[in-house]
Amino acid sequence: SGAGPPAPYGQQAAAAAAAGGGPAAAPFDRQQQQRGNKQHVAELLLVKARTVYGYHAEESLFVKVVLFNPSDVGRASLLLGSGAVLGRRMQPYEAHIPYLLQLKVDFNLVGMGWLKMRQVLLREGPQQQQQQQQQQQQQQQQQ
Repeated sequence: SGAGPPAPYGQQAAAAAAAGGGPAAAPFDRQQQQRGNKQHVAELLLVKARTVYGYHAEESLFVKVVLFNPSDVGRASLLLGSGAVLGRRMQPYEAHIPYLLQLKVDFNLVGMGWLKMRQVLLREGPQQQQQQQQQQQQQQQQQ
């Protein structure tokens, strides 16, 4: 979700988070998560965008907050709106958009459009696993 206000508060929020004044923007560490020092913020980015609220001819600066877990968006939105970050209330934008729709917007994916991938890893579903087990059992019985 992206959140205002424009710089310099956005830069201050990013600096405060990176310096340990809030959830750190450092790489995810499973050991820290197991110790209870769970990180929620993956990245803070300054982006130019047009707000969807009202008409605005020009783009504004926003802080895009990238979270590790999409289920944390609501809580992060409440914290930003309440003034718990840097003691200043900030207006969260696009926090109400469902995760999959936001993913499509961020990567410019449209319905019925092509999705080009360099590498693909397919998982087998339960039906395929069951079929493989049955084939293996039949082969063992034939031997």
